[in-house]
Amino acid sequence: MRTALFYDTETTGLPLFREPSEDPRQPHIFQLAADLVDIDTRKTIASMSQLIKPTGWIIPPDVEALTGVSTERAAMFGQPVDDVLDMFFGMWSMATNGRIAHNEQFDARLVRIAAMRHRNTEFADYWKAGEAFCTCTASTAIVNLPPSPAMVKAGRNNPKQPKLAEAYEFFTGQPLLNAHDAGADVAACRVIYFELIEHLTKAAA
Repeated sequence: MRTALFYDTETTGLPLFREPSEDPRQPHIFQLAADLVDIDTRKTIASMSQLIKPTGWIIPPDVEALTGVSTERAAMFGQPVDDVLDMFFGMWSMATNGRIAHNEQFDARLVRIAAMRHRNTEFADYWKAGEAFCTCTASTAIVNLPPSPAMVKAGRNNPKQPKLAEAYEFFTGQPLLNAHDAGADVAACRVIYFELIEHLTKAAA
C-alpha cells in the first residue's frame, strides 16, 4: 500500500521568512487538517480537521474575516496544540509516499514553526527534510495563468502560480466552496493532485 498525507494549515498570519522558525514573533496554526490516503485506491485511511486552542495568542480580525474562525471560537472548540500535533505527526509517520499540499512550502514552514515550539530542533529538521509534493508548483504550467501585473513589472512573463481555488476550478470546472477552511482545502488539494496525475499520465502516453 502506498500512502500520502494531504494537509493544510490556517494560521494567524504569514511566516517571517527572514527570521528563524523559533522566533517568538512567528505566527501560530489555529486549524490543522489532514487526510492519510491510499494513493492507489484513493480511499481515505484516516482524517483530521481540528481547531487549536489559543494559548497567549489571538486570531487577528482580518484572519477571522477570511476564515470565519474567531479567537473565542478556537478557545471554545479547539484542542491543546500538543494533542493536535501528536495526531498529525502520527498520521504523517504512516505516509509511505510523503506529504502533499498546495503551496506546500508555506504550510511546511508553519508546521516546522509549531514543531520548534512544541517538539525540538531535531524533530523540526526531520519534518523539513521529509518527502513533499506541491500541487501549486506542479500545476502552474498546466493551469497557465497570465503573469500578475507585479510579475510583469518585474520583467517576469512566466505563468502565475495558481491559488488553490484557481487550480480547483481549472480541473473541475466548479468554484471551490468553503475556501480557507483547512478541511475543505485538503479535500480540494486531493482533487487537484489526482487530476494532475491523470493529466501527466496522459501527456506521457
